[in-house]
Amino acid sequence: MSLLLFTFIAQRVNATELVVTPPRINEIYPNAPGSSESGFEFIELYNESTTDIDLSQYEIRIKDKTKQMALSGTLASDQYLAVITTFSLVNNGETVQLYYTGTTPEALIEEVEYTSGAADTESWSYFEDGWQLAPITKDAQNQKYGEAAEDPIDACLATPEIDTEVPDGYEINGDGECVAVVPAIECHNEAVINEILSDPDGLEADGGEFVELYNPAVTTANLNGCELYSNKSSDPLTVFTETDIIQPNGYFVVEAVDKLTNSSGEVSFITTDREDVVAYSSAKEGYAIAYFEDGWQNTNTPTPGSQNVRSIEDATETSSETGVLAACPEGKYRNPETNRCKSISTATTSLTPCDADEFRNPETNRCKKVSSSTATLKACDPGQERNPETNRCRRIAANSSDLKPCKDGYERNSDTNRCRKVTQVAATQFGDTEDGSQSGIHMSSWLIAGVFSMAVGYGAYEYRSELGKAASKAKSAITKGKPPDL
Repeated sequence: MSLLLFTFIAQRVNATELVVTPPRINEIYPNAPGSSESGFEFIELYNESTTDIDLSQYEIRIKDKTKQMALSGTLASDQYLAVITTFSLVNNGETVQLYYTGTTPEALIEEVEYTSGAADTESWSYFEDGWQLAPITKDAQNQKYGEAAEDPIDACLATPEIDTEVPDGYEINGDGECVAVVPAIECHNEAVINEILSDPDGLEADGGEFVELYNPAVTTANLNGCELYSNKSSDPLTVFTETDIIQPNGYFVVEAVDKLTNSSGEVSFITTDREDVVAYSSAKEGYAIAYFEDGWQNTNTPTPGSQNVRSIEDATETSSETGVLAACPEGKYRNPETNRCKSISTATTSLTPCDADEFRNPETNRCKKVSSSTATLKACDPGQERNPETNRCRRIAANSSDLKPCKDGYERNSDTNRCRKVTQVAATQFGDTEDGSQSGIHMSSWLIAGVFSMAVGYGAYEYRSELGKAASKAKSAITKGKPPDL
C-alpha cells in the first residue's frame, strides 16, 4: 500500500491562536460504481469535540486545482457527516484540503493525500494507526476489514453506503438484487392489433412471425411504455422505446422468432388505459390473420406495414376457411362491432344504476320502469279478466248455460252466443224433416212455381201487342153494353 501523507495544521491568525475546534476529515470515497460517479462520491467529516461546529465557515478544496465547495449547516458533537462532492474525485489519487474561512487570512486545517487502489465497494478511512482502505461506512464510525465479529449486512449494494434496509427509491427485483425504482411510463394512444402472422412458411426458428399495430387516430401514437405479449411466453414480444411511434393512419410491425403459437393463440397489446386482446384459431401456415370491416379473416397475402389485403383464393378454396376467430378468454366477450375481445367488467360495471322505480332488463341491460310489470297493474273490473299476452282487461266469456233466453222469434247463434231473428218459411203440405229443414218435395214445388211464373211473364211479353188490342176491344164493348168480341 502506498504511503499516505497525513498532516494536521493549526496556524496562528493575526497573532492570535485559532480558538475554534475544527472538524476532521475522516473518510474519502473516490470511486463510485458505474461510469457516472457524480452524486455518489463523498468526503466525510467528524466532530470529535463536545460542541457543535458551524460548517458555514469551512470549505473543501482539491490542492493545486480549481475544485472547491463551501459547506453549510451544523456538525453536531461526535457526529459523522458524509458531504457529497460537487466535483469529481480522481480515482488514482489527489490531495483533499479542509480550510477555515472565518478569519483573514484563511487557515488550512487539514490536508489528506490518497492514492489509487480503492474499489467501488471501499473507501480511504482514517484510524488511529493511519489511513487505509476499508469498507464504506458513510455517516458512521470507520471499520477495518475483519475488525468486527461480522461485517454489517448491506441491504442495497446499489448505493455507496451500507444500508441496514432498502432505501427510498430502490427495490428488490425478482433476482434478489437491489435496483433503483424506475418510474412507470404511462402509455396513452389508440393503436390496435391489425394483423398477425403466427405460422410462417418454413421453420419458425428462421423468423417470419410478426404482429402489426395500426394507429387509427389523427395524432401520432407513442408506444413507449406500452407492452405487447403472446400467450406463448410471459416475456414481452418487444420493449418499446421513446423512438417507437406510429404516424396517424400508419402501421408498426413487431417481428418475432418463434414467439407466437401457430394455429391457435392470443396476442395482447396493453396501454395504460386499456388492453387489446386478439384470440385466434384455425390459422394456416403462410396465412396471416388480418382485420377487415367485417371481422378477422385468414389471408394468403400478408401485408406487414401496409393496408390489409383479402385472401386471393384458389379455385379449391372455400369460404369456410375464413372463420379464424376463437372463443374469447374467460372474463371477456366479443364486441359485435369490432370482433375484438373486451373485458366483461367494462361492459357492465360502468353502467349507471337504474332509478329507484326502475329495474335493469337482463337481456338488454336497459333500465325499465317497474310500473310496467304486471305486479303493479290495476285490477280488472268485475266480469273482466287480464289477457296474459297483452296485460289488457277483457270481458270474461260467459257459458251458454248462464245466458238469458232469447225472445220469441229469436234463436241463439252458436258461434257468437248472440240472439238473432228466426227466418220464417211457410210449411208445405209435405211438411218439414225431423231436423227442422224443409223436405226436397217442398223445395221442388217452389221451383216449379217459379218456372211457371217466368213462362207466363215471357208469354205476356211476346204477345203484348195482341193482348193490348184485345184489352181495347173489351173496354169498348163494355162501354157499349156488348160482350167483347175477342
